[in-house]
Amino acid sequence: MKLYHVSPIENEQSIIDSGIFPNSTNAATCVTGNAATLQGQNVTGIYGFIDLWNAQQFAIDNSGLDANVIFAFDIPEGCEVVDDPEYDGEAMFVATDEPIVAIKIEG
Repeated sequence: MKLYHVSPIENEQSIIDSGIFPNSTNAATCVTGNAATLQGQNVTGIYGFIDLWNAQQFAIDNSGLDANVIFAFDIPEGCEVVDDPEYDGEAMFVATDEPIVAIKIEG
């Protein structure tokens, strides 16, 4: 399964060079106003949208497409994947402690 990850443009070269590094859910990445969340749950991993359109909409809502970069990645074998409750089935969370290789989506 392929997922789409949105990151601030300043992370672009690092992701190209080293992959997407996982974040701890203890550090809030954004505020959505949704009560159901993985934030604060003490797990480490990478968020990804299930389709490109939702990733683009997230980027637009968070400083715009020019301020963000979108990468596609395949879920590594053996990683636990759960729905991200903040996005009603539009996004997933891949539990991992390791960076994941990703390909930049040209937009």
